[in-house]
Amino acid sequence: MKTVYAFIRHQGNSLAVDFPLNIYDMPDHLGSIGVRLPPGKVAVADTKDLSVKLTGLNEVGEAIVEKLAGSDSLVDINTLCQAIEQACPYGYEDMADRLAASDSKSAKELMQVVDEFIQTQQSQQMGGILRRFLYIRRRLFVAGKEAASMDKGKKSQQKQENGDAHAPPGKRYTVPPPKDTTRCKGCPYPRVGFICWKLPADRYGQDRQAGEVRTD
Repeated sequence: MKTVYAFIRHQGNSLAVDFPLNIYDMPDHLGSIGVRLPPGKVAVADTKDLSVKLTGLNEVGEAIVEKLAGSDSLVDINTLCQAIEQACPYGYEDMADRLAASDSKSAKELMQVVDEFIQTQQSQQMGGILRRFLYIRRRLFVAGKEAASMDKGKKSQQKQENGDAHAPPGKRYTVPPPKDTTRCKGCPYPRVGFICWKLPADRYGQDRQAGEVRTD
């Protein structure tokens, strides 16, 4: 964004330019009105043959024009305007306040204000980056702990399941057969002593009474 307007007169010829601009084009602009001096030698203060009138195009430009010294050159003005343009990509309000409140009396001193502004911006940006880094690091740490806890629980459950799968079969208990197996003839559960009942003789051909438990 253009911040300073310059109207230059030399021997009846005039030139109007807006700063910042490509400084390498300035010699041609000055040459078009007969000025053979390099831009770094053309000062703001009027001379016998050369007159330079500056006007601020916005609040920043007004602060610059107000605080320039007569010895400041067109190169000084252009360099200052370029630095401000690069330092303020989203607006000039804060920069305008800083320049207006400063005690600067030359383009060089105004440049120091711009440098301090840039350092402050960089410090704030680095602080924001650091805060984001620490936040992400903390979230990763918490997520890692949660994942480790879940993995530990999963392994514990898997170990338990594997232990159950490889556990030895349960112990089997048996009942000894009846001592007198000759009496098992006709029994529906031969040789099973614990359910051996003495049943009526007419049913199985044995001399047994219903409901009487065998004790042999």
